[in-house]
Amino acid sequence: MKKLQNNHLGISLLIIALVFGFTQSKGQIFEAIHAETSKEFSADPETWERTYSLHIDSATQNGDTLDYHLANRINQDEIADFETDENTALECIGWGDCNENSGSTGFGVSVMSTTPGVFKFVNIAEDTLTLNFSQADSSIIYQNEDESYALVFDGETQEEIFDQEETVQAYKMVHHSNDGDEIDSPLHNFQLKIGSETGLIQFFQTDNFPTVERPLYLIGDLSQPESYRVLLSEEIYDFDIGDTIQIRRTETNGFVQYNAYFTTITYRTKIFLDRTVEPDSIRYEILNRSFTEEDTTLYEWIDEKIYPRFDTIAQIPFYSTRAGSNNAAYQEKISRVDFCGESKIKLEGNAIPYQFCADHDAWCAFDTNGPAGVYEYELAEGLGVYFEKFVDSDFNDYSSDVYEIIYFSKAGNSCGNQAVLSTEVYDKGKLGFSIFPNPAENQVTIQTETTTSLSGAIIKILDSSGRLQASHSWNGAVQNIDVSKLSPGLYFVQIIYSDRASGTTKLILQ
Repeated sequence: MKKLQNNHLGISLLIIALVFGFTQSKGQIFEAIHAETSKEFSADPETWERTYSLHIDSATQNGDTLDYHLANRINQDEIADFETDENTALECIGWGDCNENSGSTGFGVSVMSTTPGVFKFVNIAEDTLTLNFSQADSSIIYQNEDESYALVFDGETQEEIFDQEETVQAYKMVHHSNDGDEIDSPLHNFQLKIGSETGLIQFFQTDNFPTVERPLYLIGDLSQPESYRVLLSEEIYDFDIGDTIQIRRTETNGFVQYNAYFTTITYRTKIFLDRTVEPDSIRYEILNRSFTEEDTTLYEWIDEKIYPRFDTIAQIPFYSTRAGSNNAAYQEKISRVDFCGESKIKLEGNAIPYQFCADHDAWCAFDTNGPAGVYEYELAEGLGVYFEKFVDSDFNDYSSDVYEIIYFSKAGNSCGNQAVLSTEVYDKGKLGFSIFPNPAENQVTIQTETTTSLSGAIIKILDSSGRLQASHSWNGAVQNIDVSKLSPGLYFVQIIYSDRASGTTKLILQ
C-alpha cells in the first residue's frame, strides 16, 4: 500500500462526519454530496435508535473552491452576539445557550471541494479532515506520531439501495500503528460506500477523531422517492374495533417551600367500539372506563374521537428541531423500537423553554425566574400518545401531570399489566336485566327489567380481566346473543346506555 504524504492534522473535533467522493479506474466520480443533499443516517440501520441528519443548505463558489453549507449554523463570530454585557445591547432576548433552528445535527459548518474527489470537512471549531479519493491506491486521512488511518479501494458491486439497483463502490478503512501493525478498532476494515445515484450510503461519525467512532448507515434520502418516509397521523392513531388501551394518569401538586406534595392516580381504559374512515379523518367510538386508587367507583361513558388522516407527524430524512409555540422549541427523535414483540415507529420529543432569535435563526434559553418547565412526549405507531409529561414549578408551587400507557391489547396480542377493580363493582349497575341460561354454551337470551326505550344502547361482553370480547347493538327488550365462539370461563355482560354503564351482570360459559 502506497502512503501519501499529508500535512499534520491538528484535530480537536467536537463532531466529525466524513463526506466524500472518489474516482474509479474508469475515471468516473461518484458525487457523495451536492446542493440538494438531504439524508438521514443511523448507527443501527434496523432501529433508527439515534439519527443524524445531513442537509446541505446551500453551496457557493469561491474561486476554485466549492463550499457546501450544512444548514443554518451559528458561526463563531455570531456567537458573541448572544453573550450578555451590561454595556452592550443584545441583538436577541435570549441568554445562555443558543441552538440553531435547522435540524442538521452533528455535521459541523461546511464541506469544501477544490478538486473532483477531494473533500475537506470543516467543523464548528474550524478543524478540518481531508478525504482524497482521487488516488488510485490509497489515501491517508489521519496520522499522528502513533497511528494512521487510510482508505483503500475495496471494489465495485451492483446492490439494491432503497429497492433500486445501482452501482456501489466501496473503500475500506485500515488502521495501523506507525510500525505497520494492524490496530483492531471499530473502524478497522469498516467499509465506506457511495452509490452512483444515491451518493453517500455508509460512512462513520466520530467525536474527537479518532478516539470515538460510530459507524453510520443511510436510512433515508430526500432525493430518492423510495426512501422518503413520512409518518402520518393515521398511522399513529390507527385502532381497530376491539383494541383496548389503559392509561395511568399520575397528578401531583404541592408546595415546594413546605416540601408537601399530594398525588392522585387514575386509571382509564379505552375500548374502541367503532371505526369510520372518512376522506380526511378517522372517527372512533370509544367506551371509557375510569377509576382512581382511592375510590372503588367505576365510571363508564362513551365518547367520540376524530383524528386527521394526513397530518405529517415525522419524516425520514428527519429534522430534530422544529419551531414551537409558547416560547418553546421542540427537539424530537424518531426510532423503530420493539413494543412487546411488535416493531413500531416511535416519536420522542421534549419542549425547551427557548425564545426565537430571528436575526440568527436560533432558539435561545431565557430566564424563567425559577426551574424551567418540562414537557415530554412519546407517540407510538398504532397506539397514539404513549407517554406525556408536564411539570411546572417555581419557588413556591409544584405541579406535574404524567400520562402513560401501561397496558394495551391489539389484534389479540396483549402487552403490560392491566389494572382492574374487584368484581363487586360490576354488580352496581343501574339497569336490571337477566341472562339465561347461565351457565351457557352456545347462545344466551338477555331480557331487561324496564319498559324504558334503550335506543342506541350497546351490549358488551368482557372477560374476567375487563378486556372486550364481543359487541352488539341493542335491538329490543329481549335479545338473543351467539356466544359459541367465546372460550369457556367467567365473563361480564354490560348494557351501555347514554353516558353511563346502565347495567352489568356475570355470565359463565361452559
